[in-house]
Amino acid sequence: MADEMLDEYEQGEQARKWLKENALSLVLGVALGLAGLVGWQQWQVYQLMHKAEAAVEYDALISELGAGLAATEQRSTDLAENYSDTAYATLAQMHLAAQYLAEDNREQAIAAYQEAVRVAALPQLKSIAQLRLARLLLADGQAQEAINQVAELSDGAFAGAAKEVEGDALVAIGKTDEARLAYQSALDSLQSDYGLRQMIDMKLKALGES
Repeated sequence: MADEMLDEYEQGEQARKWLKENALSLVLGVALGLAGLVGWQQWQVYQLMHKAEAAVEYDALISELGAGLAATEQRSTDLAENYSDTAYATLAQMHLAAQYLAEDNREQAIAAYQEAVRVAALPQLKSIAQLRLARLLLADGQAQEAINQVAELSDGAFAGAAKEVEGDALVAIGKTDEARLAYQSALDSLQSDYGLRQMIDMKLKALGES
């Protein structure tokens, strides 16, 4: 029993000695851990507030769409500059592009879609902006630029639509054999979209046999 009590005493002394020697390190470790936890929570709060501010700015843009182009330009610029890490920046630029098109200002609409692509935080939104930009470039007579744009699409969900635009652009520059391949690739990618498949099939048949 005495030996056991001596062992416990020695263990206790060793523990107290260790604590005395390492007390500063322990205190610093706990302090840093708490600071990290607080910092993470503050970052989370900041992110929520940041997204909420972007949503308010975007809602204001939507409510002012009928108030004139200047308001949309200002709101979309602010979203692109300060909230490019949110989806609202891309959506705002696409609304701006639509307003430019409504005024038949194709050059500015192209620039707005290019900005939408640049600030896109979500791959899906970026692909939508790229497709709209490519179609607009094609309508503006910039077929090769349209091909270049859809070639950069990374979202497989839009592969069929991208190949359709590529086929249209290839037809525009007289590369019918390559257009056939693009249309066929579009059909192969579209398994369920019956309406779009019908349209592409009509385009493919209109080219005739190779």
